[in-house]
Amino acid sequence: MKDDFFENNKLNDEKIMVTAQLGYTSVYAIAAFFMMVTIFSFFIHIYIAMYFIAAGILSTVVEYHRVKATRLYVTNRRILAKQGIIKIVTIESPIKKITSVAYQKDLIGIQSIVINVYGSRYIFQNVINAEDIKREIMNLQNKEE
Repeated sequence: MKDDFFENNKLNDEKIMVTAQLGYTSVYAIAAFFMMVTIFSFFIHIYIAMYFIAAGILSTVVEYHRVKATRLYVTNRRILAKQGIIKIVTIESPIKKITSVAYQKDLIGIQSIVINVYGSRYIFQNVINAEDIKREIMNLQNKEE
């Protein structure tokens, strides 16, 4: 899945090896949490329930757009990434400068990939193919050695 971000930032003869496939598990988790809290708050007071409805809608919309705005590409030469909606962070790092790569999976199944680049740590949440990205980075690093 190529988009304007990759096309505008690609180098000569650079090709995508793997692209992060993002899931919406965290969006569903936030929506489910606020739905449950709202149902229980109806027993306390209607205004409290209305507050939780508004907070739930806002939180769900923000999380949806955060996930939708995230991009992570591993190319044959570097990683290229962008995340954020208010504060946009872009990452461009040659494969050889990556010091470690790890993936995490939490209790509800949300996978994250953690990429360390010489003292900087980048965490990408909701990455369905986190293991594939880690494996591809490791393979590219082994080719460079």
